[in-house]
Amino acid sequence: KINDGYPPTEEAKDYRFRSNDKMVGITLYQNYSFFKGNQTTAGFDFQHFGGHAWNKFLDNRDDVDIAKKSINEVAGYINFQQTLASKVALNAGIRIDHHAITGTEYIPQAGVSYIATENTIIKGIVSKGFRNPTIREMYMFPPQNPDLKAERLMNYEISASQKLLNRALNFDLSLYYIDGSNSIQTVMVNNKPLNVNTGKIKNYGLEFATQYRIAPHVNLSANYSFLHMKYKVL
Repeated sequence: KINDGYPPTEEAKDYRFRSNDKMVGITLYQNYSFFKGNQTTAGFDFQHFGGHAWNKFLDNRDDVDIAKKSINEVAGYINFQQTLASKVALNAGIRIDHHAITGTEYIPQAGVSYIATENTIIKGIVSKGFRNPTIREMYMFPPQNPDLKAERLMNYEISASQKLLNRALNFDLSLYYIDGSNSIQTVMVNNKPLNVNTGKIKNYGLEFATQYRIAPHVNLSANYSFLHMKYKVL
């Protein structure tokens, strides 16, 4: 039995916070190979999540609900991978995600890998990402807002990998650019905090990593990252 805490200058609360959370899901997928060098994956996801949160008073007063909400999320996807002449690997796919509150999102991605030599690989990828608002952000406690939309971003990345000294020494270099929107932030509206979709985020940067295998059981590694972030409130 644990109370919800209170400052030394205040009295203990006369209620206790309670919650029951639940989540159930299913994932189905099938791999296919239609021709040489091909792998195609198709799949389906279903997720049901939510719960009930309330304050339970220590006297005979009735419980007070904070949130009682459940949400379904359904998605289907297909991903296509193809190797060409053992030098080039192509990857493309799309996922369609439907959230009961925020609606439908199309999430495409495409990439290419060029194997210049057995020790040199160059890759490029373009992909979309998103995050649905949580039940807490929409329905629990100020500054909840049931009208929130999903956060979205586009990611562009180029990377190169080089192995030297009989593959004992490895270098990895990545350049990336991220363009995001609908960032969920808490702002003051009419002198009250409120979760809203506001602002754009632009990130670009460079990551460098190296690893050297001195002996079968001894490795040295180092990395360096440079990041520039620009945030704009709409």
